[in-house]
Amino acid sequence: MPMLRLLHTTRVGQREPESKAEESLEALKDSVKKTATAEPSDSAITEAKTPPKVVEVEDLHPPTSDVVTPEKKKSLWARFKAEMVHYYHGFRLLFIDIRVAVRLIWQVLNGRSLVRRERQQVSFMYTE
Repeated sequence: MPMLRLLHTTRVGQREPESKAEESLEALKDSVKKTATAEPSDSAITEAKTPPKVVEVEDLHPPTSDVVTPEKKKSLWARFKAEMVHYYHGFRLLFIDIRVAVRLIWQVLNGRSLVRRERQQVSFMYTE
Protein backbone atom coordinates (compact mmCIF):
# COMPACT_ATOMS: atom_id res chain seq x y z
CA MET A 1 0.00 0.00 0.00
CA PRO A 2 2.81 2.55 0.71
CA MET A 3 4.16 2.08 -2.83
CA LEU A 4 0.78 3.04 -4.26
CA ARG A 5 1.00 6.42 -2.55
CA LEU A 6 4.23 7.19 -4.42
CA LEU A 7 2.65 6.49 -7.81
CA HIS A 8 1.65 9.59 -9.76
CA THR A 9 1.24 10.56 -13.39
CA THR A 10 2.81 14.02 -13.40
CA ARG A 11 6.11 14.69 -15.09
CA VAL A 12 8.81 14.65 -12.44
CA GLY A 13 10.79 17.88 -12.21
CA GLN A 14 9.07 19.43 -15.21
CA ARG A 15 6.35 22.00 -14.88
CA GLU A 16 4.81 24.46 -17.29
CA PRO A 17 6.02 28.07 -16.90
CA GLU A 18 3.27 30.38 -15.70
CA SER A 19 4.46 33.51 -17.49
CA LYS A 20 6.83 34.73 -20.19
CA ALA A 21 9.23 35.96 -17.51
CA GLU A 22 9.52 32.46 -16.04
CA GLU A 23 9.95 31.03 -19.53
CA SER A 24 12.85 33.38 -20.31
CA LEU A 25 14.41 32.72 -16.89
CA GLU A 26 14.29 28.96 -17.51
CA ALA A 27 15.91 29.48 -20.94
CA LEU A 28 18.65 31.58 -19.33
CA LYS A 29 19.29 28.93 -16.66
CA ASP A 30 19.44 26.18 -19.30
CA SER A 31 21.93 28.14 -21.41
CA VAL A 32 24.14 28.77 -18.35
CA LYS A 33 24.05 25.05 -17.50
CA LYS A 34 24.99 24.11 -21.08
CA THR A 35 27.95 26.51 -21.14
CA ALA A 36 29.12 25.29 -17.73
CA THR A 37 29.07 21.64 -18.84
CA ALA A 38 30.73 22.41 -22.20
CA GLU A 39 33.82 23.98 -20.60
CA PRO A 40 36.67 21.60 -19.60
CA SER A 41 36.86 20.87 -15.91
CA ASP A 42 40.36 21.92 -14.95
CA SER A 43 41.39 21.88 -11.31
CA ALA A 44 42.86 25.39 -11.67
CA ILE A 45 39.63 26.69 -13.17
CA THR A 46 37.48 25.12 -10.49
CA GLU A 47 39.71 26.56 -7.76
CA ALA A 48 39.44 30.06 -9.24
CA LYS A 49 35.64 29.69 -9.47
CA THR A 50 35.10 31.99 -12.41
CA PRO A 51 31.59 33.35 -12.68
CA PRO A 52 29.47 31.83 -15.44
CA LYS A 53 29.24 33.67 -18.72
CA VAL A 54 26.15 35.80 -19.17
CA VAL A 55 24.19 34.87 -22.25
CA GLU A 56 21.74 37.41 -23.65
CA VAL A 57 18.24 36.17 -24.26
CA GLU A 58 16.37 37.82 -27.08
CA ASP A 59 13.24 39.72 -26.13
CA LEU A 60 10.08 37.83 -27.08
CA HIS A 61 7.92 40.96 -27.22
CA PRO A 62 9.73 44.07 -28.47
CA PRO A 63 8.49 47.33 -26.94
CA THR A 64 5.74 49.01 -28.89
CA SER A 65 5.85 52.63 -29.92
CA ASP A 66 2.34 53.29 -28.59
CA VAL A 67 2.43 55.54 -25.56
CA VAL A 68 -0.11 54.58 -22.93
CA THR A 69 -1.34 57.53 -20.91
CA PRO A 70 -3.11 56.90 -17.61
CA GLU A 71 -6.76 57.86 -17.44
CA LYS A 72 -7.51 61.21 -15.90
CA LYS A 73 -9.16 61.06 -12.51
CA LYS A 74 -12.76 62.25 -12.53
CA SER A 75 -13.53 65.41 -10.66
CA LEU A 76 -15.12 65.23 -7.23
CA TRP A 77 -18.44 66.51 -8.58
CA ALA A 78 -18.52 63.89 -11.38
CA ARG A 79 -17.79 61.07 -8.92
CA PHE A 80 -20.43 62.39 -6.48
CA LYS A 81 -23.02 62.70 -9.26
CA ALA A 82 -22.31 59.17 -10.54
CA GLU A 83 -22.69 57.78 -7.01
CA MET A 84 -26.01 59.60 -6.52
CA VAL A 85 -27.35 58.32 -9.84
CA HIS A 86 -26.37 54.80 -8.76
CA TYR A 87 -28.24 55.16 -5.44
CA TYR A 88 -31.25 56.73 -7.21
CA HIS A 89 -31.59 53.77 -9.57
CA GLY A 90 -31.11 51.24 -6.75
CA PHE A 91 -33.76 52.82 -4.52
CA ARG A 92 -36.13 53.22 -7.45
CA LEU A 93 -35.92 49.49 -8.25
CA LEU A 94 -36.28 48.61 -4.57
CA PHE A 95 -39.46 50.66 -4.20
CA ILE A 96 -40.94 49.19 -7.38
CA ASP A 97 -40.36 45.70 -5.96
CA ILE A 98 -41.88 46.73 -2.62
CA ARG A 99 -44.96 48.13 -4.37
CA VAL A 100 -45.47 44.86 -6.28
CA ALA A 101 -45.01 42.81 -3.09
CA VAL A 102 -47.51 44.96 -1.18
CA ARG A 103 -50.10 44.43 -3.92
CA LEU A 104 -49.53 40.67 -3.79
CA ILE A 105 -49.84 40.62 0.02
CA TRP A 106 -53.03 42.65 -0.26
CA GLN A 107 -54.44 40.04 -2.64
CA VAL A 108 -53.56 37.27 -0.18
CA LEU A 109 -55.29 39.16 2.62
CA ASN A 110 -58.41 39.42 0.43
CA GLY A 111 -58.56 35.64 -0.03
CA ARG A 112 -56.78 35.06 -3.35
CA SER A 113 -54.05 32.40 -3.50
CA LEU A 114 -50.73 33.21 -5.14
CA VAL A 115 -49.09 31.25 -7.92
CA ARG A 116 -45.54 29.95 -7.50
CA ARG A 117 -43.91 32.93 -9.23
CA GLU A 118 -45.78 35.44 -7.07
CA ARG A 119 -44.89 33.53 -3.89
CA GLN A 120 -41.21 33.60 -4.91
CA GLN A 121 -41.33 37.34 -5.49
CA VAL A 122 -42.96 38.01 -2.12
CA SER A 123 -40.44 35.80 -0.32
CA PHE A 124 -37.58 37.54 -2.16
CA MET A 125 -38.82 40.95 -1.06
CA TYR A 126 -39.32 39.67 2.49
CA THR A 127 -35.64 38.64 2.66
CA GLU A 128 -34.49 42.06 1.40
